[in-house]
Amino acid sequence: MSIQPYVDDKSAVKTPDIKISDTAKQRSQSTNNDESMSKSMGSTPLQIQRAFSVPNAQDTTPLSPPTASLLSRASRKMPSMSNIEQIIRITPTCFLRPKCFFVAWHSVITLVFNGWPEPIDTMKSELSSNASLCKEYFGSKFPKITLACVKDGVEMTPALLTEVRALCAQASIPKNFVLPLDSLSICLWENRSHESIIYEKTISLNKNHTFHGSPRPLLVNLEEDDMSSYVRSANRQSHYVSSIVGASVVHRLVHVPQFITELQSKLPKDIFYTFSKESLHVTVRALC
Repeated sequence: MSIQPYVDDKSAVKTPDIKISDTAKQRSQSTNNDESMSKSMGSTPLQIQRAFSVPNAQDTTPLSPPTASLLSRASRKMPSMSNIEQIIRITPTCFLRPKCFFVAWHSVITLVFNGWPEPIDTMKSELSSNASLCKEYFGSKFPKITLACVKDGVEMTPALLTEVRALCAQASIPKNFVLPLDSLSICLWENRSHESIIYEKTISLNKNHTFHGSPRPLLVNLEEDDMSSYVRSANRQSHYVSSIVGASVVHRLVHVPQFITELQSKLPKDIFYTFSKESLHVTVRALC
């Protein structure tokens, strides 16, 4: 597989120089000098001294089983970086700009952004081409943060939907707010709300290049007149918090802005279940 870094017309990806540290050089020199090694070891047991010294042809004393086992494990090749991590690491840093608070299908409350930046869109295509992933779900085809869902047993009506839409429309979003995408996480989760995480690995994007261009078109209709999909009784609280294991590439919000928590606090508590601050994220791509 050949993975090429994304480069636009304004700048190029810089490859950092890799240098051998002074410590590594000292270690290399010390292995060629038995006397300096023995002095540095001091009173270290003979088995450990021999394990890290240059082999002596006249020394036929066998290594103890624990020491031999240690050396065997140390000599094994470490796993190489996965295709997914390689693709993420060469993706330039970029930004998401919020468009509006939006009541999505099933009356799920979201913060929608203007569209995926071109490097993220390219990265998603590379992931689909070079890794065996599940089919992309509609929810990650446009960037958003899911903030709340309807509680189990609550029936939404067109009148109630209209009220909630008005509440979202009145909520203010700072004009200068941007969400920096400087890292992504490979997340193994135990529920769809990400309020229970099994494992998460954060991977830095390529900070040598930052994309400032316009985003891709937003692949969602924010002006849909048909209310049937919005008031339908589906994707309630149990859908998000029930135990189910999955994996995704996400951007985790380290600092949740106040305008998001303010909207969450204004939602009717008898109707909506709001997700915890620690769980808030932007799903980039489901893995399985």
